[in-house]
Amino acid sequence: MLDQKTKDQLKQRLLEEKNRLEAQINREDQEIQDMGRDQYNDNSFSNHMADDGGMLEDIDRTTLIQQGMEQSLRQVETALKRVEEGTYGLSEVSGKEIPLERLDALPWATRLVDE
Repeated sequence: MLDQKTKDQLKQRLLEEKNRLEAQINREDQEIQDMGRDQYNDNSFSNHMADDGGMLEDIDRTTLIQQGMEQSLRQVETALKRVEEGTYGLSEVSGKEIPLERLDALPWATRLVDE
């Protein structure tokens, strides 16, 4: 079982990752808004569909990146909830203890590698 000091260290890493992801998601959201605003505020509208397609491709790519970060944020938040509930470090599938090496590598892990 994880000792309290180790749990506290892992919780701190989770909180840092949560803050990092939230900040990055906000930056990506702002970038998407800025791309749209720039497109509509630009007085030199392009008559070529490829220019508009390139901008839409950039927005799509940024949106996909943001969605991946939001999924990671949900995993981190779930791990933090498990810390508060006292189930952190235990597999949500088998209830077995997740090895410290795995939690060190992936603090939001909720399963054993073979699960």
